Amino acid sequence: MAELSLPEEWMLNSVHPTEESDLIARGIVHCHTDLSYDCEMDLGDLCNTLQREGFQFVGLTEHDRDVTSERYSAYVERCRSVSNSDFVAIPGLEIRCTNGTEIAGLGVEEMVATGTPEEVVDRIRVLGGYSILVHPWKRGRWHGPYPDADAIEVMNGKVDGTIAPDLGLLRSVRLARRSGLRANVITGLDMHEMSQARATWVECRPAAVTQREILDSLRGGKFLSYTAAGTLLSSGAVSGRSFFRMLGFRAAYRGWNGILPRLPRLGRELLLRVTRTSIAHLKRPPGPTLTASAADSMK
Repeated sequence: MAELSLPEEWMLNSVHPTEESDLIARGIVHCHTDLSYDCEMDLGDLCNTLQREGFQFVGLTEHDRDVTSERYSAYVERCRSVSNSDFVAIPGLEIRCTNGTEIAGLGVEEMVATGTPEEVVDRIRVLGGYSILVHPWKRGRWHGPYPDADAIEVMNGKVDGTIAPDLGLLRSVRLARRSGLRANVITGLDMHEMSQARATWVECRPAAVTQREILDSLRGGKFLSYTAAGTLLSSGAVSGRSFFRMLGFRAAYRGWNGILPRLPRLGRELLLRVTRTSIAHLKRPPGPTLTASAADSMK
């Protein structure tokens, strides 16, 4: 990718090494089913649809509200039953911490007790899971150091839209990484409905399509996050071209959200109708194959 003269912390100036692997696994991270109180999607229907669309895994993040240990154990077994050699459903929880922060734990196979963000991250690790600080700026900018999670979600499909990440959050995490933060950068769809466009996804290089290998690939930073505006390395680095596309899309997104509520109902409906096709194109699902240049950046 060509690079422009931008501040160093934005640049795609490093890649993560990986073992030789020709396998590319594409997956949706941050997804709910009817185990969550606010979702009605059936797990089997979801997995069948995603596999048909060319995905190899889904990282599930069910709300822990009202979920008992018995229900979660049955859910983990169901994840195993809907997985196969070409697609894996990775069970997981979205745990609400005592301060209101939410931490997702991919790959945990038992309930995780709440606590401070640091305590929840530690408990997820003890259970062999992959911890993600999800939508950290949902209620305003983060104050203080980030918890030592495995990853920080810099774009959430519900909070930030599905076209470009929050560049302020991305820069904040990049600067924290330069000061010693170990967390990688990831994007999450926060999928609750089948109608949501699969407009952001993760591609990694596991040794095999299994829960263990995919989680190991994520822990090792051997993944890329894709958005309509461009691609992010797990370090948060982007190319100059992607940066300017993200900047433009974020400005348009914020302007759009500022204008729509002020329009009269008929004007709002007309504008939505006129722009629906263009917006749907921007949110189009991923193509069938990873580009050669993107694959090379994971080597």
